Amino acid sequence: MDTKDKNGVSPHPTDAVGADVPPLVADLARSCVKFVEKALGVPLDYTPETLPLLDHYLNQARNGVESKEEVKLLLVNAAGAYFGEVVRRKHASWWRADADDPSEWRLEFESAYLAFSPMVLVRELLHHPASAEAANHDGVVREDEEVEDDDDDADDAALLVESGARKEGDGTSSSSEGEPSGDYMTPFLMNDEDRFVLSARLAKLPPVSEEEYYATATWEEVIDIAVDCIRARAMQDGDDEYVPLEPEDYVMLN
Repeated sequence: MDTKDKNGVSPHPTDAVGADVPPLVADLARSCVKFVEKALGVPLDYTPETLPLLDHYLNQARNGVESKEEVKLLLVNAAGAYFGEVVRRKHASWWRADADDPSEWRLEFESAYLAFSPMVLVRELLHHPASAEAANHDGVVREDEEVEDDDDDADDAALLVESGARKEGDGTSSSSEGEPSGDYMTPFLMNDEDRFVLSARLAKLPPVSEEEYYATATWEEVIDIAVDCIRARAMQDGDDEYVPLEPEDYVMLN
């Protein structure tokens, strides 16, 4: 039996968000789910296993949105919200989304002093040119489709109008915000000691291809490693008792 709605989108029983998730984050994440299913015919369910699908979608969409700033902004914010929700559901964390600009929204973690902006991360990933397979694709986000199917989401997005592991053939470097850096450390807010430990840990991993580096699935794994590294360093320093962080801790530590 066909369970899709009149727009060809399947219902998503795992779509429910907690009461503490900002409504605009939830709306943008749902928009990403709609975009991907409409383009690829597969629903996303907020699990890490769906991130390769998101990466495939973004790879196809890059060329189509390059000259359309409003649509590109919506793509960045929607994909960033979805990616952030995948991470939030895997790691105890919360959104800090009190700024008007979504690029200033971030996830803050409970088990480790670690925070990052999913929107800024996705924006950086989109700097990477589309792969040869997708180079001739005219993009899966189309301005006319977006406005017709998701008027409210499009209006919302329009109004809202730091190294460790290496890429193949790339050394370690740093860059200003928003520029591709080849550096896994750039996006993260963390203590300097933890940054050093994480950088050393990531430096021992094999280089990844350029396509893998510019993939949310890879960055989700980097976040897993970061959380593990921070907790392991705390235990080595004698901090055996787990004391969860709270949102107020990030205000005081910044």
